[in-house]
Amino acid sequence: MLEGFTFTRRGCYGGGCANIRVTRKGYYGGSCTNIRVTRKGYYGGGCANFRVTRKGCYGGGCVNIRVIRKGCYGGGCTNIRVIRKGCYGGGCANIRVTRKGYYGGGCTNIRVTRKGYYGGGCANIRVTRKGCYGGGCVNIRVIRKGCYGGGCTNIRVIRKGCYGGGCTNIRVIRKGCYGGGCTNIRVIRKGCYGGGCTNIRVIRKGYYGGGCTNIRVIRNGCYGGGCTNIRVTRKGCYGGGCTNIRVTRKGYYGGGCTNIRVPMGVAVPILGLLWGMLYQYQGCYGGGYASFSLALLQCREWVMKSSILIAMSVYTYLRLIVDHHGTPPLQALRQKEVEFCMMLLRERFMDCFMIGRDLVRLLQNVARIPEFDLLWKDMLHNPQALNPQFTGILQLLQSRTSRKFLACRLTPDMETKLLFMTSRVRFGQQKRYQDWFQRQYLSTPDSQSLRCDLIRYICGVVHPSNEVLSSDILPRWAIIGWLLTTCTSNVAASNAKLALFYDWLFFSPEKDSIMNIEPAILVMHHSMKPHPAITATLLDFMCRIIPNFYPTLEGNVRQGVFSSLTHIMEKRVLAHLAPLFHNPKLDKELRSMLREKFPEFCALPSPASEIKTEEPTSMEMENNMADKEDSCYDNAEAAFSDDDEEVNNKTNETGKKREFRFHPIKEPIIEEPVDISPYVDQLDEQLKDKVVALQKESDMEAQCEIMQEIVEQILEDDFDTEQSAVVASCLQELFKAHFRGEVLPEEITEESLEESVGKPLYLIFRNLIQMQEDNSGFSILLDLLSELYQRQPKIGYHLLYYLKASKAASGKMNLYESFAQATQLGDLHTCLMMDMKACQEDDVRLLCYLTPSIYSEFPDETLRSGELLNMIVAVIDSAQLQELVCHVMMGNLVMFRKDSVLNILIQSLDWETFEQYCTWQLFLAHNIPLETIIPILQHLKYKEHPEALSCLLLQLRREKPSEEMVKMVLSRPCHPEDQFTTSILRHWGLKYDDHLAENIKSLLIKNNSLPRKRQSLRSSSSKLAQLTLEQILEHLDGLRLNLSNTKQNFFSQTPILQALQHVQASCDEAHKMKFSDLFALAEEYEDSTKPPKSRRKGPMTSPRSRKNTAQPLNTEEESASSSASEEEDTKPKPTKRKRKGSSAVGSDSD
Repeated sequence: MLEGFTFTRRGCYGGGCANIRVTRKGYYGGSCTNIRVTRKGYYGGGCANFRVTRKGCYGGGCVNIRVIRKGCYGGGCTNIRVIRKGCYGGGCANIRVTRKGYYGGGCTNIRVTRKGYYGGGCANIRVTRKGCYGGGCVNIRVIRKGCYGGGCTNIRVIRKGCYGGGCTNIRVIRKGCYGGGCTNIRVIRKGCYGGGCTNIRVIRKGYYGGGCTNIRVIRNGCYGGGCTNIRVTRKGCYGGGCTNIRVTRKGYYGGGCTNIRVPMGVAVPILGLLWGMLYQYQGCYGGGYASFSLALLQCREWVMKSSILIAMSVYTYLRLIVDHHGTPPLQALRQKEVEFCMMLLRERFMDCFMIGRDLVRLLQNVARIPEFDLLWKDMLHNPQALNPQFTGILQLLQSRTSRKFLACRLTPDMETKLLFMTSRVRFGQQKRYQDWFQRQYLSTPDSQSLRCDLIRYICGVVHPSNEVLSSDILPRWAIIGWLLTTCTSNVAASNAKLALFYDWLFFSPEKDSIMNIEPAILVMHHSMKPHPAITATLLDFMCRIIPNFYPTLEGNVRQGVFSSLTHIMEKRVLAHLAPLFHNPKLDKELRSMLREKFPEFCALPSPASEIKTEEPTSMEMENNMADKEDSCYDNAEAAFSDDDEEVNNKTNETGKKREFRFHPIKEPIIEEPVDISPYVDQLDEQLKDKVVALQKESDMEAQCEIMQEIVEQILEDDFDTEQSAVVASCLQELFKAHFRGEVLPEEITEESLEESVGKPLYLIFRNLIQMQEDNSGFSILLDLLSELYQRQPKIGYHLLYYLKASKAASGKMNLYESFAQATQLGDLHTCLMMDMKACQEDDVRLLCYLTPSIYSEFPDETLRSGELLNMIVAVIDSAQLQELVCHVMMGNLVMFRKDSVLNILIQSLDWETFEQYCTWQLFLAHNIPLETIIPILQHLKYKEHPEALSCLLLQLRREKPSEEMVKMVLSRPCHPEDQFTTSILRHWGLKYDDHLAENIKSLLIKNNSLPRKRQSLRSSSSKLAQLTLEQILEHLDGLRLNLSNTKQNFFSQTPILQALQHVQASCDEAHKMKFSDLFALAEEYEDSTKPPKSRRKGPMTSPRSRKNTAQPLNTEEESASSSASEEEDTKPKPTKRKRKGSSAVGSDSD
């Protein structure tokens, strides 16, 4: 019931309002009193004594507020003045807004410049250019349309960042929208976040709901509440409660999902949930997900809503049915899965048809199950019963299977590892990665069925670029060969071979890719020498599959295989097939079958055709890598056959060595006209004219003049900084040539360096270094560079080069830090590492040129870890290494410091051999005491770390042994094949015998209590090896044997004999027996120092004394016989022990 309302021009009031008057579209809520609005004034409930001029909008509970020009106020505001469209919420006090400042309720001491929007309860807030704040915000600064909700703290928003309530430490770049309760969130390009989000990064329109943690979204990723560790690629939408989810291309996820990846295109979030949960089945075998499977099988009506989800479900379950056997629970689960698949195949067959030819392969594996047997009969003899559009099995076999189905049977971790091996691992160094993959995924009997999925994925999904194909990266055929050679199940081996040749059977050059059929022919070609059985097996399979795959379609299969071989020759994957089909390592029956099946390809090439070869021009091709073709699939190093002799003979005959490596075709770069009209139309008239003139100008100096004018125009006061993004897009397109080729001049001189930094784009750098950081133009140019960096990441290392090479930028390297903080990365370390990585990939010479400056200017970012060092040593050659060593020795470069060098060297143990040698060379160039890194010895294993051991051994031989060095050397486990300890002890024993003897004596005396040492080891929390008495004695005994054939008398030194005597007196009988020859040296020392007591002893001790006296000069055989004689004569030992313990006891014995 409303009382006392007056409406003027569309004034709308809520319930319970009294004495309200609205002029021109004034809208009021309930319980408002004495409010007057002029021109579109909007009021909420509970407001009193309000006056608004020109579109003033007020909420409830506001008092004494005056608004000029579109001032909008919420409830509970006091003493607020707004200039030019200032909008305030309730409870705000002492607020001033200039140019469209909007404030919410409860705000204090707030100033807004240019369209600042504030919510209620905000304090100490400053907003520049359309900053929008909600209630309860503190210490917030917004740049360019930053919108904040209530309860936000320490937030900075760049370009339309929208924040909800309760946000902390949030930075948003380009339309980042945040809800309440968000913490440490970063959004790039329209990232929208809900409440309660933590550590979130969104790229390109990522939308987040509440309660999200550690989320990254790429391209339109939408997240709901309660999500954790989620990554979305291309329009991935997530609901609440999701964990470890990855979506590619329009994948939508619901709540409660774990370890999920979805490819391409589910339109309904709940269906996205189901599709996502199917990814729990990636790479799974056995029954570990029975409970989830039962839950999903009960949601058939949801599955039926999406065609793509139907196809994905059928593909997944058809593979799992094969593995679900054995126990009664699995049998019951399998029956439900069979019924589920049959329902989908019968009712929605054309939705399942999108799977393609791999649907037939999967149905073959389950053909003996009665339900699928009936389905097979309909597919073969009555296809119209399944769907009127289905004409027969040939139609299905001629349909290519999409990559998204082949990828869905692998977990994201499997995909990551396979892609890493095919893009980063060098051929010949793959064993450790294959061993890890074998242990992780292929070690159980149930995992045998996974090999066919891996092979289908490698053939159909992993298509390397020409750059990778032309390098020494591990090729696909090597991984497939490894999978075949390690297969132990006959059934799995047959399925793996079928998976390898499956695209051959109905290959069509118009529909299928050469990359799908290439691995099979290369496996056969490269396996001929190291694994002829693999080649023979595959060739035999290729011949027999033609008549046996499906006799009715034998002609189609033959044509498919023939088309595959023809296409392989046309694309020059192999120049000729005759050497493969006529290879003498094949048995006669197989060669005869090949001639019968493929007579067209068995003709030997003529000499003329051998000489005349053509290279493919635009086809991605596998690197044949014939120089490494004899490498075994599972070997750690490439093993060459005897063909080296044949190559050498051909070299002698022709005078020119054959070049085996595949070389990609180097096509000339054709400069196409740049179309920047979409961007130019968005510019102001003055800028538009200058940018167009810059595009038309070809002279470098003229371009520089125009570029300077553009920069000056940008620095003017009236420049709309929203156009920075448009200008950056134009510059990125116009100066693409700046980022191609090498930056560093071939000959480095002052003139050539100054000439190289005279590019038009570098004028932005020059103007930037001429400004102070507090200058408004400084921030504008940084914003422009940030926009440019987002479109062209190479701008980062170009800035580093300018700051290093330009005289005008001398001493201004710290400018890079300001640039890094202004980018969307916002972190110096991350930005620096990314820029150096881009530099490493583009220009190694420039990387080496920048290295001294980077290390000296940013020591905290470079010296604390080995990340940058690994980038450098991974690409430099020997000459560049020598150059860096010279920089270190001249004091221009410091790459290690004492507090972090040990950790970096430990990190380097996992790097490649040459990388480790480079690292040690650079370390040795520094003047760092060896004691700093000597603890690394306890991390080194003689089989796994030979590089570090050899470098450390060569350095130790130059050092005088200290007690700590000797302790670390002796703490290494004693192994017959590990000669490290013996070799360095022998060297020290020959050169520094006195120092070594004193140190060993000290260590022996300190460790002479073996039981207590063992007890301390058990109670110690240290993971490193501890030095024990037994270790010392073992190493000394090894040293004794090594020195037995030399004239060196190391063990005759008094400190050693005294220490051995001391140990012998306290050790047990087992150790006395084990090290009897070693302790015998101490006994001889005692006999020589106390002749009277020795002569008064019984005659039983004399023979042993005489033998031991001659032992140091005898050979190892004599030493062994002496030890044998000691074992025969054991009775004198207690007598001698008593004599050594006390002369009085010796007298009593007499």
